Amino acid sequence: MHADRAMDPKNRERSFVLGDVRLERIARAHDSELDTAIEQVLTAMRPVTEKILSSYRHSVMSPEDFDDIAATVHLKLLEKLRVVGSEEESIQSLDSYVARLTYNAVNDHMRRRFPERAHLKARLRRALMSEPRLATWSSPRGTVCGLREWIGMDRIEESIASHTISTPAAHRQEEPAEAMLAIFATIGKPVLFDDLVSVIADLWNVVDSPAIESQPEEQRSEEQPAIERLIGRDQIERLWREIRELRPMQRKALLLGLRYGGTLDIVATITLSGLATFDEVAATLEMSPGELAAIWSSLPLDDLTIAKMLHVSRQQVINLRRSARERLARRFER
Repeated sequence: MHADRAMDPKNRERSFVLGDVRLERIARAHDSELDTAIEQVLTAMRPVTEKILSSYRHSVMSPEDFDDIAATVHLKLLEKLRVVGSEEESIQSLDSYVARLTYNAVNDHMRRRFPERAHLKARLRRALMSEPRLATWSSPRGTVCGLREWIGMDRIEESIASHTISTPAAHRQEEPAEAMLAIFATIGKPVLFDDLVSVIADLWNVVDSPAIESQPEEQRSEEQPAIERLIGRDQIERLWREIRELRPMQRKALLLGLRYGGTLDIVATITLSGLATFDEVAATLEMSPGELAAIWSSLPLDDLTIAKMLHVSRQQVINLRRSARERLARRFER
């Protein structure tokens, strides 16, 4: 039985009087039916997230970035559905709630992965809102921007990068509104906001440096091949079994900082693959579901953060992880 779902079904049902009707089954579900009811809602909501993420297909994000964001949304929604029985936790519009989760996850991800680009995007958005000659509006393909008199125009420039933008005003970083006006004068059509950000980032040489791993370079070169051998997709189930057999501190140091496929963290991979429930992963990390949910969007964590959580030094985290990898490598070689 779920400890936080012990509420009588009739009491849960009352909390949905003003909520989304698709949550009715969760409201009425007994504990034995609750997981199935929640999974059905999670499945029904995936297209909402996928549709929003598809509008970013021309952005700087990779497929792995999209996987990471989708995993974050999935877990946040899962946690919400598990406490949705209390009236203050009711969801009035499920589609709107998931859309908000997705947009927030995208913004958080972009700020974390591409801080310089995120800063540029915020500057351009403020300039669009404050300059009366400019405007933004929504379209089925995402946020569009251009001159105010273009609002609602159906024709959107598909290949903004193909234009040669040589006017000096477009390079004036201190005056973003004037720069955008110059770009629109050259293009002559509205553009997707993300496409405009990409063009201006190129014009202004706004570049995010690649993320630097916390381990020393020589250590990364030694460890990476072992990681890749251990976490091939066909071995993920065996890996999870072996990880659970590790000593607690080794298990935590490894799980909290390990990536799968380069970007998506191993904790999300294990959960979304169905190998373990969110609560089971939390228990493996000796955390409560709430504690894991609080750090979910930041996974995988850097060594200093893990060290603070485990109350050890950064070097001890590195040693624990190395020991865990060596033990896993020995087991996989059998």
